[in-house]
Amino acid sequence: MKYSFLAAFFLCPALLSAAEPSRVVSLAPSVTELMFAIGEGSHLVGDTRYCDYPEAALALPKVGGIQDVDIEKVVRLKPDLVVASRTGNSRETVERLSGLGIRTLVLSEYRVADIASNILILGNVMGRDTRVLADAWTARIAKLPKPVLRRRTMAVISIAPIYSASTDTFLGDALELAGFSNCVTTRTAYPMIPIEELARLSPEILLVSDALRKEEQALRDVLKQAGISPAIRWVDADRLSRPAPRMMDLVEKLAAENAR
Repeated sequence: MKYSFLAAFFLCPALLSAAEPSRVVSLAPSVTELMFAIGEGSHLVGDTRYCDYPEAALALPKVGGIQDVDIEKVVRLKPDLVVASRTGNSRETVERLSGLGIRTLVLSEYRVADIASNILILGNVMGRDTRVLADAWTARIAKLPKPVLRRRTMAVISIAPIYSASTDTFLGDALELAGFSNCVTTRTAYPMIPIEELARLSPEILLVSDALRKEEQALRDVLKQAGISPAIRWVDADRLSRPAPRMMDLVEKLAAENAR
């Protein structure tokens, strides 16, 4: 399979010819997981407070969150490469780092297949051959079973108010691959869903982050107001939201259930 490298680079086209980095700062949990997945976690010298997998990531110095990166902390870590997420980190953060002369790589994460490209890109930058790992990822996508019936589904990433993910997102793509029909088709990537819109969409299934379990009653109250009673499936929050290798475990599990 061919992969696109150019889509991943933002502001720093010279990265491919630069020296292999030895001090890397990750600005997103998905980036941190990818670095460890390709065997380069030992080169991480900092990450975000949300980077909690694998366990070794917890011990790294923290540089803030995804949207509130502490630039001064990043600079103090003296990285020779910062890796960011195009869908998670802000353009302003990347531009500030680049303006300070810090090499910055931004990975695109719009489709599940982008993970294979990112595995190759990170491997190339770090001087590691990751083609076998990338091909294995692509093979897992190709082997996903076909659903018996594509049921109308909505991913719930926030409650009171309800926020969901449209078809034009990484999460939306994951839902389609798992055999669901995402009923949220707005041009807005992560729209708020008012009660009247929830009633109109009338999803048969809600895939809800298990991080929201404490708000289950609030969710059921909203569903009652909307006059609908979809099945609620609680799914692992990290695997649902992070464009990293572990998410395929969730996609395969859901796809297998939908193929029965």
